[in-house]
Amino acid sequence: MTTTVMPYLAAGRLAALEDEDAAIKAAALAELHGCVDECWSEAASAVALIEELSEDASFAGHELAASVASKIFFHLEEYNESLRLALGAGAYFDLGSRTEYVETLVSRCVDEYVAAGRSRGELDPRLEEIVERMFSRCYEDGEFEHAVGIALESERAAKIADVFAHCPGAKRPALLAYVADASATLRAGFRTEVTRLLVDLHAELASPDHVFVCHALQRLGDAAAAAAMLKRLLLADELLAYQLAFLIVESGNQKFMADVLDALEEEEEEAAEEAADGTAAAASGGGGSRDDEAGEDDPRLAKLRRILDVEGIWSEIELNFLFSKSEADVLVVKNLKEAVDGNRNSVLHNAVVVAHGIMNAGTTDTAFLSDNLEWMGKASNWAKFTATASIGVIHMGHISQSLQLLQPYLPQGAVSTSPYSEGGALFALGLIHANRGGIHAARRSERLA
Repeated sequence: MTTTVMPYLAAGRLAALEDEDAAIKAAALAELHGCVDECWSEAASAVALIEELSEDASFAGHELAASVASKIFFHLEEYNESLRLALGAGAYFDLGSRTEYVETLVSRCVDEYVAAGRSRGELDPRLEEIVERMFSRCYEDGEFEHAVGIALESERAAKIADVFAHCPGAKRPALLAYVADASATLRAGFRTEVTRLLVDLHAELASPDHVFVCHALQRLGDAAAAAAMLKRLLLADELLAYQLAFLIVESGNQKFMADVLDALEEEEEEAAEEAADGTAAAASGGGGSRDDEAGEDDPRLAKLRRILDVEGIWSEIELNFLFSKSEADVLVVKNLKEAVDGNRNSVLHNAVVVAHGIMNAGTTDTAFLSDNLEWMGKASNWAKFTATASIGVIHMGHISQSLQLLQPYLPQGAVSTSPYSEGGALFALGLIHANRGGIHAARRSERLA
């Protein structure tokens, strides 16, 4: 029955829009606003007049007219026009209604908001106001991941911080974890900005994720901040500080390790100067020294440095682990050796040497080579190079004994007696010290010069 009388009701309201009395026009618009979703097809004939009323700022119901016209255009599938008029509808564009009309236009607003953020372009203040209302709705509904997702897509770091500020304390760690996961797909420059922001926001948590912060500082290359965090944790949680130091070493970023060590040394020098000033002040009656920091002679700090050092605890642990857990079967290599004995094909001889090197990589176990020096000596030319270089594969990371191990094969004078063997020894030396530079590299260069 409603569909039968609706055209007549709509016709009367549309006719009232041509009345000269503004109050009658406003009343007609109010009635149309309530039924426009049902009578939009009839109202479409007067959309030009309604749009004209929406543009008349002197008309008290211009926002209401904009809302009615917007809904008509929406049903006509003219979404750009619908959004343009919705921006002028003010409070009549109700984000809380959750209708298809509202959700569609909000989605378009968000798309433009994201595009403007990425291009750093200008944004219509009215559209931005709608998006801000949408953010407020997300805060009220507890949809913080939805809100921060839009902030990430639009590359607005300030908005990420704003979402974090509105998030309840209990949900903040999960929100930061979500941002950290989502940041992997961001543009490189903005990802760096987000990573820095995450480090700053973690500092506001009651229990920050120090492991994440450590990885983040490493990605940022901020060795000074990493050193300060490690030194601070030595006082609060000594074992965690050591664990983070092991994580830094495990990453294999040699430059960052060296930078952290340098930063620790710089902090120690500054602390020593402050301590000297404090001692002088105490002697003159001006106060005492500080006891709330790990000092230069603190054994905890010495352990931390040893972990981060290229020849420190990590190298020892790695070598001991690989040696003790090695399950290489020497019998397999012996059987291979016997199988190729008597065969003058150097390729087979070379294959056994390579297989042995791979089986014992990093274990420092060269027992087979020591027991079969005569057989190893059968190698010639590049096979001899490979045989000598395999020592470096087996002793990878065994820095302290590298020169002693390879001394018999390294160049001994100005004239080369076995260029393939000497070349293999130099290559082996490089394999042993791969990704482990610093002062030891300088010492090796001096000894080989």
